[in-house]
Amino acid sequence: MSAPFPSDLVVAAHGARFAWVQDDRGMRDIWVAEGPGDQARQITRYTQDDGQEISVLQFTPDGASIVYVRGGAPNRAGEIPNPTSDAAGEEQAVWVVPVAGGAPRELGQGSAPAVSPRGDLVVFLRHGDVWGASLRDSTKASQLFQARGSQRSLTWSPDGSRLAYVSNRGDHAFIGIYDVAGKQVRYLDPSVDHDGDPVWSPDGRRIVFLRVPGDKQAWPFFPQREGLPWSVRVADVAAGTGHEVWRADPGVGSVFHGIVARSELFWAAGDRVVFPWEKTGWVHLYAVPAGGGTATELTPGEFEVEHVTMTPDGKAMIYSSNQGDIDRRHLWRVAVSGGAPVPVTKGTGIEWSPVVAADGTIALLASDARTPAHAALLADAG
Repeated sequence: MSAPFPSDLVVAAHGARFAWVQDDRGMRDIWVAEGPGDQARQITRYTQDDGQEISVLQFTPDGASIVYVRGGAPNRAGEIPNPTSDAAGEEQAVWVVPVAGGAPRELGQGSAPAVSPRGDLVVFLRHGDVWGASLRDSTKASQLFQARGSQRSLTWSPDGSRLAYVSNRGDHAFIGIYDVAGKQVRYLDPSVDHDGDPVWSPDGRRIVFLRVPGDKQAWPFFPQREGLPWSVRVADVAAGTGHEVWRADPGVGSVFHGIVARSELFWAAGDRVVFPWEKTGWVHLYAVPAGGGTATELTPGEFEVEHVTMTPDGKAMIYSSNQGDIDRRHLWRVAVSGGAPVPVTKGTGIEWSPVVAADGTIALLASDARTPAHAALLADAG
């Protein structure tokens, strides 16, 4: 029961610097590696099997530090997991640690951090509210703004001037925009449906998001195969108006089924949007022009697409699936413009959670029947 296990593999915006969480005999720590030929090294030192998770790793824009969450999510009573019954209690908090080494610094209690592209601010959630903490000094964290509902899905604009988020109002949800300089909140293309998963266009002028109709006929603990069709919409940030670019067909695939990724949507090269759809009964990737049109299936066949990422140039998707090997996961690559997927890895093991560095280096998690799960880099031979 003490086999090591990695998770939360991430990559810095520049170079080939990778980080992940390593669970070694219950002791969770962050490890980093600088690319091919570099020896992985541990940068945090949590020395007890205390059941405290480490998750949501993010590099700062300069790659010099890593922001992360330590502590599990609260239960319905608001209690943080404390499996060792530590009399001092436990907390879920956002931390930052230098990649070069040094003591981690707590930024504030909360979860779901998002680092500003400007590198000066980290926003995170605390009891459904949006808080912010400075990365440049030790100023105490404070609430960024007040808003109705419970907020989630914090997403910075490419220039760091605005923050998109989802405002959950129970039976519906809005896409909110917070202007950092103007300290103003407004909502994009609001409706009575559940809007979510906002993703900025590369130029920061538009946002693509999911719209899922509310369904009060859904039963808990039962699979829901069909319902009111979900859709993909694009909103103009300046005008606040939006339009539908694609809608799921009625019947199979009308209920949204996601993938394992930082977001369910990808704004790809050629002004195309990539999204998952279960139209065939299998979760596959599709692409549609951001202006609207017919969706192109990128991953046809009888297999499941699971872990998905996009290459830094936005021209290809790297994903794990059991394509051609129903009992295992391997990595595949497909162009967002279409064409036949090509294998990235193969063999008797399994590979998942790919990330791609700016220089094209691919890191992944892997294991086989004899080797525990571990972080790895993809060699030239695959």
